[in-house]
Amino acid sequence: MGHFHPLRAMVVAGVLGVMASLAIPPALAEEAEGIVESVDLDRRLLTLVDGEAFILAEAVAAEEIETDENVFIVFELDDRGRKIALEVLLSVQD
Repeated sequence: MGHFHPLRAMVVAGVLGVMASLAIPPALAEEAEGIVESVDLDRRLLTLVDGEAFILAEAVAAEEIETDENVFIVFELDDRGRKIALEVLLSVQD
C-alpha cells in the first residue's frame, strides 16, 4: 500500500499511550490497513475491500468514515475472536 506521512508514528504512539492509560496492553493491539468498502452505521461494522471486517468501538466516529478511503486501523480481538477497531485513522498518501 502507500507510504505514510511521518506524523503516523506520532499518531500511533499516541494511540498506544491512550490504550496503556485504559489498561489495554499494547501487545494485544494489532494493526491493519486497507480501503473502506462499506460502513454499516447500525451494526457499527467497517468492511475493507479485501473482505476484512471490524466492529467499531464506541469511541470511533463511524459516521466520519467514508467508502474508498485508505485507512489505518488499530484493533484487538475480543474473547470471541472478533476484530474490534479501537482507532480508525486516514492513511496519508505521499
